[in-house]
Formats: sequence, structure tokens, C-alpha cells
Amino acid sequence: MKIVIVRAEFNDSYTRKLSLMNQEFLYELWFKNVEMYTVPWAYEIPAFSKKIANSQDIDLILCFWVVVRGDTSHYDHVANECFRGLMDLSLSCSSSIINGVLTCENFEQVEERMSTTYAISGLNLLEELKKI
Repeated sequence: MKIVIVRAEFNDSYTRKLSLMNQEFLYELWFKNVEMYTVPWAYEIPAFSKKIANSQDIDLILCFWVVVRGDTSHYDHVANECFRGLMDLSLSCSSSIINGVLTCENFEQVEERMSTTYAISGLNLLEELKKI
């Protein structure tokens, strides 16, 4: 299997940690063909993931981004469009997409979700992919 991790550089300390926890978990499961890419913001993740999915034979794309609500509606626009973009991609490409997004009200909520259990919860999809 070929697996790609795409993460946003924005809120880097969190997205890096999520990416590395998942990469480590994949290695423990003997998935060694894992590439990691970084894009500047969450907004670039759907388009970059689409480019990767269309240019290579990728089995799984894991996407990590963290958006924390601020004082403006920017949070809603970013979260909604990124979710929509990844959903559209997941319905139109042959790669499986895991949306490892954190949309939180504050950084305390982000910290609560930095556990290994939460970070790797979407990877149960790997068992299903092995069956295909």
C-alpha cells in the first residue's frame, strides 16, 4: 500500500504531532511506504490531495489540519470549505481519504484531542482496505 500524509503547516505543533503519531502507528503495522507533505494552510489540503491522488497510485491519503475558532467567521469558512473539498475528493477519486481534522473552540480542546487514541482513530479503515 502507498500512503500519503498531507498536513497543514498552520498550527504546526499540533499538525506535526498528529502526523508523526499516525506515521509511527503505520510503521508499527508494517506500512512502510508512507510519504509526508506539508502545505501552508488547511485551505490548500483538498487541492493538493487531489493533485497527489491524480498523479500517483495512492491507496490512502491522511489529511491533518487544526482550526481554532477566533473572533471572526473565518473559522467557519475554512472548516466548511476544507471539509467539502475533501468530501468531494473522496467521492471522485480511487484513493481512500481520512480527514484528520480538528475544529475546536479553543486550544485547550486541541490539547485534549492530542492523545494517541484519538489521533489514530481513523486508521481502522486500513483493515477494510486490506479486504479490497
